[in-house]
Amino acid sequence: METINLPMTLPACSQHGAMSIRKPATKEQAFCGTWYGCERCGAAVLFPSKELEQQNASS
Repeated sequence: METINLPMTLPACSQHGAMSIRKPATKEQAFCGTWYGCERCGAAVLFPSKELEQQNASS
C-alpha cells in the first residue's frame, strides 16, 4: 500500500487556486515523494519523501 504524506495545508496555485494530487506514474516518481499540480497551468509542488531527504542528506 502506498503511503502519502499530506501537508497541513494543501498547496495552491497563485493564479488558479487549489492543486490536486498527482499519482506517480513510475516507481521513481513515487520514491521522490508526493506531487501536487495545477491542472490549468502545470505549476507543481513536491513534498519530498523521507527516503529522498535521507539520500540527499548523505550526498
